Amino acid sequence: MSGLSGLAPAPRTAPAFEPPPVATDARTTDARIAMRDFVHQARIDCLAAVPADLQPLLALTVPAPRVVPETLLRIASGAMPFLWHPPRGAAVAGSGVAWSTQAAGAHRIADVRRAAETLWPRLFVARHPALRGVARRPPRLYGGFAFAPLTSSTSADDPWSSFGDAAFSLPRLRYMQGNPSAEHGGDAATLTLTVGLDVLDALPDGVERIADELLELQTALTRTGQLLTSHAPGRILAVQALDPTRWRTQVEAVRTVIRAGDVRKIVLARRSVVELADPPRAGRILARLADGLVACTRFAFLRPDATFLGATPERLIARRGLRVETEALAGSLPLGEEARLLDSPKDAEEHALVVEAILEHLRPLCRELDVPDAPGIRRLREVLHLRTPIRGVLRRPVHVLDLVERLHPTPAVGGVPTAEALGWIADQEGVERGWYAGPIGWFDGDGDGDFGVALRSCMLAGRRAYVYAGAGLVADSDPALEYAETALKQRSILAALGAPD
Repeated sequence: MSGLSGLAPAPRTAPAFEPPPVATDARTTDARIAMRDFVHQARIDCLAAVPADLQPLLALTVPAPRVVPETLLRIASGAMPFLWHPPRGAAVAGSGVAWSTQAAGAHRIADVRRAAETLWPRLFVARHPALRGVARRPPRLYGGFAFAPLTSSTSADDPWSSFGDAAFSLPRLRYMQGNPSAEHGGDAATLTLTVGLDVLDALPDGVERIADELLELQTALTRTGQLLTSHAPGRILAVQALDPTRWRTQVEAVRTVIRAGDVRKIVLARRSVVELADPPRAGRILARLADGLVACTRFAFLRPDATFLGATPERLIARRGLRVETEALAGSLPLGEEARLLDSPKDAEEHALVVEAILEHLRPLCRELDVPDAPGIRRLREVLHLRTPIRGVLRRPVHVLDLVERLHPTPAVGGVPTAEALGWIADQEGVERGWYAGPIGWFDGDGDGDFGVALRSCMLAGRRAYVYAGAGLVADSDPALEYAETALKQRSILAALGAPD
């Protein structure tokens, strides 16, 4: 680990939720009666559907206004807030914890799946009558996995210690907003409040209080969403980047290992430490990332003392029924270098290793695979990447977490062969990656899900931001060019934090 990882973060506190005053006109009274009737009937239906010994959880889904998803992060307090906003599909923000699980060690992905299997039979979903015709969006668990299990030397005051090797939660509050181009009600916004039936029954006037909370949240989303207009950047005091001489030494060490024939590729990551004038505001940074990285998935996972956020351009795997989608994203050059990127033997080799590895894992599982003959180009604000989209049809249902376990880490973030590359990274890279370059996303009770690779990201802790980027190294990699590539990859996050473009 780098010596910088022990810097103690300053505490961060979530804003408290203060319900707005509720009017008492006849229309509001009618709305309250209707909402209380809905919650009352949902409780009865839940009691009939879920055995009491399973400790039933009741998920109440109601219509919500369309606002920027991070509005929920502003109005709701609670543990483990998060944001998941892909370029296509539903944008989601959540807060509070109705259920959660953590896992550690080499089997963390399988352990999370086993834990989740105990949750799904407990859940009962009730949809408000006003949502007839609106696309169903079943409960999902959101979270992520560390790139590799945290080392025994990770101290308790390291920002990554509060994230652990794996953490997923079913949020108490979930705001979900569909894609505006979707059909059959898929563009509607919904709010889901999940409560334990025992908790609801233990509250004085529990049905009425939960109904009122849903109404108050609907109002608060509207009012707060109208106020979220400022994307003004923060102010950066200093950026402490890895010394280029040390980087050169590491690259030369990797090239030596590759030339000896032990590995074919290693992805080397580095971290810059950014000193900020004020504690950063996650919502503002996410809004600025949306301005320049519209083709990326914005994400944020907040903890009491740290926040991990970013805008990743890379999908690891998505599963919908028997259909799967992934991509190889490797090989990079600055904007304006399209022709050179397509003709670069070094980048072609790096990219081909990723494609080969993905296909090796998917071929035994798929009866169909659609792979272009040659890569195209993904254009981002600061860099170009070679990209090969890969789509397939599974022979039989395979849980998305099983696919995650097979694919992570791809050679785009680890290396080839995987075990040898990961061994070198653990011994020589010198920085705790935490969730950087790990799988992040969601899965549901059907085994469907969507996971990205946590790139273009940073860890916020106190008045510091830890900004990560990596470069794939092969035998003829040039240290200076690879350092410049990592600087390009960090630029979007640095701009969102306050650096001039």
